[in-house]
Amino acid sequence: MASPAFPTPLPQSPRSDILEWRFPKPYHNLTLTGRSRAAWHTSFVIPQLNLLLDAGLVVNNLRPKHIFLTHGHSDHTLLTPAFVKRSDPPDIFCPAEMKDALDGFINAKTMLSEGGGIWPPESKSPYLVYESESEPEPESESEPAGGGEAQQNNAKTPPPTSTDPSATATKPPPPLHPLLRTHTTHGLHPGTTVTLRHLSPPPTYTATAFACDHTVPCLGYLFSAVTPKLQPQYRGLPGAELRRLREEEGVAITAPAAAPVLAFLGDGTAATLRDRPETVGLDRGVAVVVTECSFLWEEHRAQAERTRHTLWSDLEPVVRRWPRTVFVLVHFSLRYSDEEIRSSDLDGDQFGKPAVSLSLLEHRSGTGPESLDNVILPRRASPGRWRCTIVSWAARRLRLSRRGLLVCFKYLAPVIAAVLVLVPIFAPSYLHPPAHYRELEARCRGDAAEPGCANPSNEKVFIAISLYDRGGHLAGGPWGKALLNLIHLIGPSNAYLSIYENDSGPEAAAALEELQRQVPCNHSIVNDPHVDMRLIPNVTMPDGTQRTKRIAYLSEVRNRALRPLDRVGGEHDGIVPFDKILFLNDIAFRPVDAAHLLFSTNIGPDGRTRYLSACALDYRTMFLFYDLYAQRDADGYSNGLPFYPIFTGAGRGLSRADMRRQTDAVRVRSCWGGMVAMQARYVQHLGRELPRPDFQQIGAHVIDPARPRNVSAPVRFRHEPDLFVDACECCLFLADVAQVARRAVGAPDDGDTNTDLAESTATLVNPYVRVAYDWGVLARERVARRWERLLGVVHAVVTPLVGLPRHNPYRAVREGEPFVEEVWSSERQRWELERRVGRNGLFCLVRQFQTITPGERQGDQNWEDNDIPPGQTLDFPT
Repeated sequence: MASPAFPTPLPQSPRSDILEWRFPKPYHNLTLTGRSRAAWHTSFVIPQLNLLLDAGLVVNNLRPKHIFLTHGHSDHTLLTPAFVKRSDPPDIFCPAEMKDALDGFINAKTMLSEGGGIWPPESKSPYLVYESESEPEPESESEPAGGGEAQQNNAKTPPPTSTDPSATATKPPPPLHPLLRTHTTHGLHPGTTVTLRHLSPPPTYTATAFACDHTVPCLGYLFSAVTPKLQPQYRGLPGAELRRLREEEGVAITAPAAAPVLAFLGDGTAATLRDRPETVGLDRGVAVVVTECSFLWEEHRAQAERTRHTLWSDLEPVVRRWPRTVFVLVHFSLRYSDEEIRSSDLDGDQFGKPAVSLSLLEHRSGTGPESLDNVILPRRASPGRWRCTIVSWAARRLRLSRRGLLVCFKYLAPVIAAVLVLVPIFAPSYLHPPAHYRELEARCRGDAAEPGCANPSNEKVFIAISLYDRGGHLAGGPWGKALLNLIHLIGPSNAYLSIYENDSGPEAAAALEELQRQVPCNHSIVNDPHVDMRLIPNVTMPDGTQRTKRIAYLSEVRNRALRPLDRVGGEHDGIVPFDKILFLNDIAFRPVDAAHLLFSTNIGPDGRTRYLSACALDYRTMFLFYDLYAQRDADGYSNGLPFYPIFTGAGRGLSRADMRRQTDAVRVRSCWGGMVAMQARYVQHLGRELPRPDFQQIGAHVIDPARPRNVSAPVRFRHEPDLFVDACECCLFLADVAQVARRAVGAPDDGDTNTDLAESTATLVNPYVRVAYDWGVLARERVARRWERLLGVVHAVVTPLVGLPRHNPYRAVREGEPFVEEVWSSERQRWELERRVGRNGLFCLVRQFQTITPGERQGDQNWEDNDIPPGQTLDFPT
């Protein structure tokens, strides 16, 4: 007997694996499954949207009801007939030019499944369904049309053939054309928008067609999620008012808004992405773009241009231009192996940053292009896969059945309950201040407290307030009463009140006038009906329009509140050399807390405070800190997540360590927090004349970044004049005061706090002193302190995961040091690197650009954020 023979297996070349990729947040519930290789097959499924993108192969056992075909080449359409179904016909969308050909193709494939007849059949076929006067038999919903066996099992046997002419009267009509009952074809033109109707909203999804640059008619599709959004005129209203408008008055407070989620491009060059980004949704922040990248190397350019396919060197500038969008590259040529694609420099580092904003699936590191084109070998473990494996193993080991969960809860619940009960009792946060705080409160308790009871050393205090008070609710409400009580605690003979109010309306003017009649100390209270924005330094936008920077406006109105400090004596009665200045915002505050900030913070052995500047913490909710914009830690780093302990461990981590020690002197580089106390010597001008003739002119204190000067006393508020960069005026102000103080006492400009010079140079945050923007939040915030230490673990774990603190490439640049700054060139309309000399306060800079909203002010927020142009070289996140 001969030995058996076996066939020799050939290597799979090229390989093409079915890959799955999850969308980035907030669309991480969507998954893209499929594969693609040029001139072989392309097909992707998004199960959550019941969506098929091209039909070059059958990806899995799903038969989506929305089929979008980009063009007619067979590697994108060959298996379309496999997805049609008589019992539940899908919608097929394609370029209008190929609609008839596509229907004919599906029709021919259906007839082939019926045995290969012609249409209409010349003789009756036992395999076809004939129409009759009665309803046709219901067909199976489990088999797709085109499956010959399914149709055969459901077909009726036609009546016997007769040559009798009289039989024509009873001859059944021709069978239904299979094309009319297996699918619905929609021929689309560029700009056409359709709704994915086989979904259960919310949200509703739409698809908008756009043209691609290929050798045949070719479309791409932009898929958008349509959800109801609050209309602009109702934003900012409280929830109760919104419910009343909706339920009682029947007002439609929301309107549909489309957010671009996915752009799927057909074959073609990069011209669509480069020249018409608005059609792809790039200008509106589309989350994901799936686009072809058939050729990698420049040597293949001639073939790419001849076949109208994409070359990586043409696509790369587009990917760099839109760093917030994830580009998923597909359709690589068969000439490239997995290893060649993986070893290519698609994730190259030509400018000190990743080339693109995405990564290979196996890396998950955000450093290279994402590909679903056989880029990773099958079943290769990624960090995400290992995490899933660990979770699955743990679930099996713990047998997380209903009984297991009950057992876990039985043992965990007492532990959680004990922590929630014991922490507020034995370890509350910032509820037990030093003894001298309690002594001050005892002296000032009750209505019989003597004027100046909080100020035993009779320090002179200048209170500076710049105010916007539409309707007069601040001056005529609890805020005004708290201000009068604060003056009583300081002592009317030791206080001077300066209020500058503008653009607040007649009700505010009346309320301010009534408050002025009650003020018991020397004061300067000014109500300016209107500030002309044309007088504030303007900037020219890339489109040629003139806009006012928000920080330029805020700097000017804050400086106007300081004008009484510009001269001593004379017509400004009551202006004397002051010991301290208290800056006060439109906040909810306790007068005794303001007194603690002034007279209790970081007390020395002599009973006097030791600080240059001291800030409160301002809260927008019980647990969430507000003023991240102005605050920087002791090393100049921005904050972490806005809850306890607020600061990160970046650098030396001094501020975070101080917070955890529950000290009232947390070292920082800058802060504001709605209320700031500081030494007056570097802000007040003690001469009879102005320091220089233009001292009170608008923009007089701005430092030219191209030709910087050193800051000098008396310090005033200023802004950064460049386009597409901002710095909080409060952060710059405290940075300038600290720099002038260090120079005056001979301290080094290293941002550190020297203990011997603490009284002269220390900028501190006092977490015992907290304010809010709502009186209810102020009352509840003290209760929240009992549990806020529990948030420290969450803060330590989550803060680095969300990329905090934000990187500032100029954080460590000091005044007078040479450095390289990336600036926007208005002439060339691009980012450029310039060598400059350091100016003070660069650690305050943020890549942000806020401008005043044109027109009359309508509410508290009269400003808007502007988009930052892409293409930066330095790592300076927006």
